[in-house]
Amino acid sequence: MYIVAIAWIYVTLLMALTETSFVAGAATFFFYGLFPLAILLWLLGTPERRRRQRRAAAAAEASAAAEASAGDRASGRDPDQRSHPSAVGAPTVGPESSAVGEGAEAAAVDPGDARRR
Repeated sequence: MYIVAIAWIYVTLLMALTETSFVAGAATFFFYGLFPLAILLWLLGTPERRRRQRRAAAAAEASAAAEASAGDRASGRDPDQRSHPSAVGAPTVGPESSAVGEGAEAAAVDPGDARRR
């Protein structure tokens, strides 16, 4: 694709050199050569740019996922000891955790079981 672009620039340069004045030559080179060629190369390069963006986004997403899972494994701590907060402020360690279930009925699979106890 670039060989065609180089050939077109060469043709328009020769066309510009044959113009009678410098202004006419510069306008010919710009309006017949550089400007249309820049638009054409930009349009023809759009699919490749999109593929590159998708690949970069997928690689960044995979890298973030791998980093997150490696961070979880590398911490070596119990999941409840990591940096995320515990659920709803329930105490998980200490003397308060032993008193959480006092006075409450035992958990039942069936609500009828709770009434029978």
